[in-house]
Amino acid sequence: MEIVCCGCTNVPDAKPKPLEPSDVNQQVEIVPRERDRGCFVAKSVDPDGFPPSFLRRKGWTVTMHTPRHYRLGEASGLNSSLRASLPGFNFPLSHDCSQAVFVGKWYCPFMLIKEGGVKLKDQMKKCMFYEISLEQRWEKIFDSINENVEGKNKGAVFVDAFVQREVVFVGGSEAIWDERNRE
Repeated sequence: MEIVCCGCTNVPDAKPKPLEPSDVNQQVEIVPRERDRGCFVAKSVDPDGFPPSFLRRKGWTVTMHTPRHYRLGEASGLNSSLRASLPGFNFPLSHDCSQAVFVGKWYCPFMLIKEGGVKLKDQMKKCMFYEISLEQRWEKIFDSINENVEGKNKGAVFVDAFVQREVVFVGGSEAIWDERNRE
């Protein structure tokens, strides 16, 4: 909605809402200004949309400063060959799982991670990127003692159990899939 007053066009900002990466109204394209080096303008991805007021100005500059303690290593993403190969199955029966095998690493921007009990502002100050690693391992899901009493069971065990094929853990806790965030 545009408001024209005294020959000037004013576009009021929409009320802030949580980031929704798939919402075309929240997407902007930042492009360099043709004449000025280091100067940029923002355009809304939606042809009928407008960028927020702080990006709407006619040209602004961007400078970069990396703190000394800020180090990001190489993150080459998912290694398909490691992901396709299964972890070793030679762990002792006394252990509940095999050794975890690393199969991929990448960095995720803070705005896509919701850290429990931490305000977004504090989360941003703490770290702009979260290091995400993918590991896979064998894990015991069912066990039974073979009570082979004379003629009973004859060494056979019947298992009727629901088994999850994959489980995702974040920070040691099982991740919960939210259908509202699915695209």
